[in-house]
Amino acid sequence: MHSLSSSAASAPPELDVLIYNIGIWEQYAFTEQYAVLSDSGASISRLVNVNITATLLLLKRLIPKLLGSSRPQVILTGSTSALRQSGRPEVSFGATKAALNGLADALRQSFRQQNLAVTVLQLGYLIRLTRYLRRWGML
Repeated sequence: MHSLSSSAASAPPELDVLIYNIGIWEQYAFTEQYAVLSDSGASISRLVNVNITATLLLLKRLIPKLLGSSRPQVILTGSTSALRQSGRPEVSFGATKAALNGLADALRQSFRQQNLAVTVLQLGYLIRLTRYLRRWGML
């Protein structure tokens, strides 16, 4: 959690927008080899710590820097894996990204009077997009 402290400390004293783009997934996520029962307890704990715990702790430190703005905004990177009936089998990753949706709802409510806008971008299938862009010389 030392890096959280240094990240928050190195942020400017005032922010208008915070884009939080971080997350990890299971070792074999999005592959044919993925099986939830093969994930170790340690790897699941690490995934939850990075995707949820670190998010909460960093937002706790950075939101005060946003609240002085006339239009404070938080943008979180979610995933289509968190959407109902996404068809994705990655249990831990999907659960942590679904938790971001709950976090966003709670932040909106907690900071309603300060007009904090909170958005979750439900990104998906970025690997395929990257392959497409490379194939067509766009990356």
